[in-house]
Amino acid sequence: MRRRTGEDGNAMREQELRELATELSGAMPGRVAVTITLPTRPDGTDRNGEATRLRNLVGRAVEALDAHDLDREVQTRLVERLVSLEEAVRRAERQRGLGVACYVTADLTRVLRLAHRPPERAIVSDTFPLIAPITDLLAADDVDVLVLSTGGGDADGARLYRLVDGHLHEENGNGLPAEWDVRNGSERHLEEPKDSDWRDARLDNFLREVDRALLDRFGGAGHDRQLVLVGTERIRTHWLEVADASLRRAVVAMVEGNADHVRPAELAGRVIDAVHAARLEEAKAAVAALEELDPSRTAVGVDDVVTLARAGRLHRLLVEEGMTAEVEVEGVLLGDRIANAVRAAYDAGTEVLVVEPGLLARHGGIAAIVRW
Repeated sequence: MRRRTGEDGNAMREQELRELATELSGAMPGRVAVTITLPTRPDGTDRNGEATRLRNLVGRAVEALDAHDLDREVQTRLVERLVSLEEAVRRAERQRGLGVACYVTADLTRVLRLAHRPPERAIVSDTFPLIAPITDLLAADDVDVLVLSTGGGDADGARLYRLVDGHLHEENGNGLPAEWDVRNGSERHLEEPKDSDWRDARLDNFLREVDRALLDRFGGAGHDRQLVLVGTERIRTHWLEVADASLRRAVVAMVEGNADHVRPAELAGRVIDAVHAARLEEAKAAVAALEELDPSRTAVGVDDVVTLARAGRLHRLLVEEGMTAEVEVEGVLLGDRIANAVRAAYDAGTEVLVVEPGLLARHGGIAAIVRW
């Protein structure tokens, strides 16, 4: 899973997810954890309706607390946090997205903006599920977009954008945008055709400078950013040959073509389509790899997967987006077995891949590769 966020972005990056998992595991076990997820509108046109639906979910959770035989002081603090959750959501960092996830105990309130639409539900359990932020890692939103261009014939350029809420925002400073003109300075008399060895060498040097600027912006080779590479095949090939290994690993999709004169809205659409297509191919390949294995190496069905996940025996867990297996007692949602399996697998260091709906239909929406 590779994902990134900016200070005002929606989606999580893997480093932030690890920090969140650590934070949310500190209050357990033996304490009641309330998880509320709610789809929202990025444009904010349904704020009143969202507020009403959130209050209804909070009311449901508050009513369910009586069944958990909590210490009176603990229950009072938890109810106070739940009642003030609407204000916490309003103050939540980052731009509005397609959903929100709220994690609440007597001592903690954590609100996350999501770049995908989660189910509308409240879970009262003894642990926090992480399916919402894990799914968010794969959303085609809040990605870095490196546009490499040939500048109309004599100049090559590099620009960095960030895609947030479907719109491109250019990132300036730290050496970007960058441009190199083949005719500049004392080398003007050496100008040769674009495909000459001399020009290719100069282009490679230029792209190395671009890489240094990117690494500086990303905070070094230890970054966990997600990058979409845009440009003609020739210039993309040059970049891939000279780029730092961490930047090559960060590439999750590529867009073909010189984007010098492409409108930002059109380019944003191309980037989103490319990320979706790359994710779908990744998911299909993972499902195909699972189905080619000997049945003794795989686990299907919620019961087996949950048991093996908790035992730390899974190599990779595949789950369809939106899949649930809810446990409900007297109208109170006490957990989601698929979400709990994802949490157990994540805590055990298992790779978790959320795939397109329907890809695991014959396996009930969840399957795993088992460690030997």
